[in-house]
Amino acid sequence: MAKKGVEAAPSILKRILAFIADLLVINLVVLYPFRRLIENLIPSGPLSDSYNYLMAHPGIVSAIYSIMIMVAILAVLYFSLMEYHLGQTVGKIIFNLRVVPLKNKLGYWQCLLRTLFAIPFFPFYILWIADPAFALFNKDQQRLMEWVSKTKTVQSYELTGWKQ
Repeated sequence: MAKKGVEAAPSILKRILAFIADLLVINLVVLYPFRRLIENLIPSGPLSDSYNYLMAHPGIVSAIYSIMIMVAILAVLYFSLMEYHLGQTVGKIIFNLRVVPLKNKLGYWQCLLRTLFAIPFFPFYILWIADPAFALFNKDQQRLMEWVSKTKTVQSYELTGWKQ
């Protein structure tokens, strides 16, 4: 019997689990190296003491903002470059998901646009809610940034018994 593949929208649970796996990768590869640096910048102790320390040392606050910007850039690059070159991130690979364009070939700008939700600054915070919520009300289960970028996340299913 010949096998034929079909692509369909994955379950929301699979998409969430793939995203959590990607967050773990980002935590290990991107955030972990900066952890010790941040720990050295902010004294341990009660939150109020840390807050007072930071308010008295604006240079340290600037350094923390610089680190946040660097982490955001690396997270965006992780998602956009992995999806552009492989059509998948590590989380998508684990859960057999991939990104496909709605037409033509997948372009880097599409992948970058899909990833804007990863920027941890205003107004991108709004995407943390609006982006996945859009998928709940969209007939194709596309996130908002997938819809804008004209891409979608699919899962491949293998069907048996098909003649070619």
